[in-house]
Amino acid sequence: GPGGELPAPPALQLESGGQLIRVDSFPFRATLPPGSRLTARNASALPVFLGAYQQWHEPEAPATGTDFRLHRWWGDDSTAQSRHLPAGLPVKVRVAVTVARAAEYVLIEIPIPGGCSYHERRDPRGPGEVHREYRRDRVAIFCENLPAGTHVYEVAVLPRYPGRYTLNPARAEEMYFPVFFGRTGGSGVMVE
Repeated sequence: GPGGELPAPPALQLESGGQLIRVDSFPFRATLPPGSRLTARNASALPVFLGAYQQWHEPEAPATGTDFRLHRWWGDDSTAQSRHLPAGLPVKVRVAVTVARAAEYVLIEIPIPGGCSYHERRDPRGPGEVHREYRRDRVAIFCENLPAGTHVYEVAVLPRYPGRYTLNPARAEEMYFPVFFGRTGGSGVMVE
């Protein structure tokens, strides 16, 4: 400042739930209760950068999408809606991806429910598929070119541990333009 004065150190004033918090030691991290309102104000002459985010779990997420429509089923019958898997018997998770227009560099993710492991890692390649990664909780399928139409991908799993498990949505997206995507709804499965 003028006359050799140093500016005041950076400070941030936060208000949440009627409580006022002055922050002057950085980095600072706080977790607020659900539904809390947050007001932030820079309380110094120096810039202060603030990042805030919100997380939640939506157990019954609806199916949605822009350029891709997905349908997931277990076994051979694409109309079967059974979510009961017998423990110890291998089953194939199949996902049909309907592409509205030809797409390049598409990532298809097929989640594997808890209680299941991979039965085989030699699943047949689907249309346009150039690479497949078997991750801990999902299979990532990479397609370089995916023509318009409906394409089916499958993953063989082995239900092992009895229980009720959440099954995250399967999704497809353009890797370089992820606003073009589609997903199935979230659901649950029962291993018996």
